[in-house]
Amino acid sequence: MLRTYFISFFLLLSLPNKLFSQIEIKGQVRQIEKNLNFLEIQLTNKDSTVVQSALTDAEGKFSIITESGKYQLLIKQIGTILYQKSFEFQDNQDLGIIEIDNSKQLKEVVVNSKKKLIERKVDRLVFNVENSISASTGGDAINALKAAPGINIQNDKISMIGKSSLSIMIDDRFVQLSGEDLTNYLRTIKSEEIKSIEVITNPPSKYDAEGNSGIINIKLKKVKSDSWNASFRSTYIQSTYSSGSIGGSFAYQKNNIALNSNLNYSNGSNRILETQRIDYVTENWNSTDKLRSYNKIFGGKFSIDYKINENFSIGFQYTGGISNPTVKQNNLATLSDSETEITNQNIQTKLFEKKDNNYNTLNFYAKYKINPDGHLLSLDIDYFDYNKKNDLAFITDDYDLINDSNVIVSKRNLGDQDLKNFSAKVDVINPSTWAKIDYGAKISFVQNNSDLDYYDLNLEQNIPKNLISNLFQYKENNQSVYFSGAKKIGNNKWEIQIGLRYEMTQTNGYSSTLNKETDQKYSKLFPTSYITFTPNDNHSFSVNYGKRINRPRYSMLNPFREYNNAYSYIEGNPFLQPSITHNVSFGYILKNNFSSSLYYSLEKNGFSLITFIENGNINQITTNLNYFDSQNIGINESYVFNEFKFWESFNSLFLYYSKTKSDHVSVESPTEGLGSSISSNNSFILNKSKTILMNLDIMYSFPSTSLNTRNQSVFNTDFGFKYLLLKKQLVMNFLVSDVFKSNMQKWSQKINDINSYNTNYEDARRFSISVSYKFGNNKLKIKENKAGNGEERARAAGN
Repeated sequence: MLRTYFISFFLLLSLPNKLFSQIEIKGQVRQIEKNLNFLEIQLTNKDSTVVQSALTDAEGKFSIITESGKYQLLIKQIGTILYQKSFEFQDNQDLGIIEIDNSKQLKEVVVNSKKKLIERKVDRLVFNVENSISASTGGDAINALKAAPGINIQNDKISMIGKSSLSIMIDDRFVQLSGEDLTNYLRTIKSEEIKSIEVITNPPSKYDAEGNSGIINIKLKKVKSDSWNASFRSTYIQSTYSSGSIGGSFAYQKNNIALNSNLNYSNGSNRILETQRIDYVTENWNSTDKLRSYNKIFGGKFSIDYKINENFSIGFQYTGGISNPTVKQNNLATLSDSETEITNQNIQTKLFEKKDNNYNTLNFYAKYKINPDGHLLSLDIDYFDYNKKNDLAFITDDYDLINDSNVIVSKRNLGDQDLKNFSAKVDVINPSTWAKIDYGAKISFVQNNSDLDYYDLNLEQNIPKNLISNLFQYKENNQSVYFSGAKKIGNNKWEIQIGLRYEMTQTNGYSSTLNKETDQKYSKLFPTSYITFTPNDNHSFSVNYGKRINRPRYSMLNPFREYNNAYSYIEGNPFLQPSITHNVSFGYILKNNFSSSLYYSLEKNGFSLITFIENGNINQITTNLNYFDSQNIGINESYVFNEFKFWESFNSLFLYYSKTKSDHVSVESPTEGLGSSISSNNSFILNKSKTILMNLDIMYSFPSTSLNTRNQSVFNTDFGFKYLLLKKQLVMNFLVSDVFKSNMQKWSQKINDINSYNTNYEDARRFSISVSYKFGNNKLKIKENKAGNGEERARAAGN
């Protein structure tokens, strides 16, 4: 594959000269018999993006080297447009003398062209939120993401179709949040502030090669300087139990300084119901888990940006938070004879778990504009500190009905994890007359220490269990460099982008319990390539390829045993290896409202959680293993119906085929099967002023097979109303989620020829009411700083 990649790259370099031929556009600017010197000459494309620029000399002359195509020629003086005209350049052209009449200067140019709702760029799909009435009215970033092609949101959990994980960026800067913290933050971004959402299914070489993941980049609208705004929001949720959140934000921009702050607090609980049935040869295991999960979360962000001059800016960002999740669990398991179905053993477990988590992230960045042509140098330095304390205790009463006897087992698990990460990266953007070139480098250092203690409990004292207590120390260093080049050819109808990233990794793990030290060193190349063809405004075609690496989360490497009861526990695996994924996709966009993508992925040496069960033994051991290779092929269709002014409907269909092969003796192999899901998100505008809206979202997932798991169908319906008051500054939302209480997960597995059946329901049916009020200057842009340790944050999120 790498050899083919380099051959393709050199073929690109050696394409006929006609495709890459450059033309010269020159002329002279005068103002009524007077030369105008040191004016800025710009060439912009159909998207109003500056392609080339130059300055006039002392005689008003200018010369620009560019490609053939259609352009707007702008002549500016201190930001004021003096001249504007459309041209189509095919060969070298001398425009001669351009006369500027001061009395007829253009004070302001208003561009009335409207972008398409869905656009294809070389390495991403762009959903223009501002062109959708329902997606951009009275909602937040979560509402807008529901309408984006290839994005699925269920129970406020964001996922990208065909991807195992994703990252979020705001204005090209990564948001270092996950889980409820991320959801709460996205709720603070109003949909009216969003210009577009970029869906990047195959990230280019500029980004870390970590994970079979995609990237969502939320682009905010441009705003005036010297402005401020503030907002307040509150949400109440009622399911089996109640919960709520409150928060506020403040942003200020004056001259060259921009400040942004955000605080969120949430508190509440919800119920989780899980069941499991295991069919052993001679007996059946049936268990029911009733959990009540409590969580208090407090988090905040603060950033300051300072523009030293037109070419140099710096910024600082802090993000921090604390959370105190608690779980109370009651588990009842029964063992019964498989033939008579008579119960012969009851196992009752009560469990209490408390966690104290806190994290702090610091980011410093600097940007230097080397020249007006877009040559840019940027630096990011990041520090991330995460600490997790875990206290889990349980008591199991194992009652033998046949012998009328019982055994009581009681244990306590204490854990203290401390994770620190430092990273720094440099990026260079170097556009030239031949191609746009990007390159850069990154270093990252991770240290993860976990101290884990186990105790047998009795009435008099806690007895340490030294054989399973553990001190685990893990270090990981990464170094990477990348290069990317993009080129438009054939009258800008074709665009080609090729990138290559090289990453080196060194890891060291030590377990005191196992008295074993593991060292790994590996380096890999990660190529990416993209081709788009846009013959006209109605059609766009694309094809891309990318190679990715999926490294285990830090918690997966820790041989920590977390017990659910006396017979069930989950533990980490310090010998896990990374997996490699190859992704190929083809895309097509028709007109303004239909997009289609076909993808294929191949994952080698994949790892996942697997539970081992055996006949004659009721112990259930869950761990992560590298145990499979998988192939997936799928198609995703998205269609926007907006023929009526009062109704806008975003519809999607996802269909895939999966085949998994495992060499592990306990796992059924191969497994293969189809999967599919459909969704429809509808918004209805109920009055002329567009201040009352109704939402109806429907999702159905068909039965499917993935890895060694067979999933049953899932159906979900959400229904709500949205009211906009006080010139749309006050927004009230009423929402009923999972109206029919049908969003229950059901799946089955086969291990060692033993079938197990599972269900999980996370209290998805709920009613919520939210209120948000924004005052000040609503056009203020909220800046976000991209942290360079997004990969390390994502891998820590699983702790």
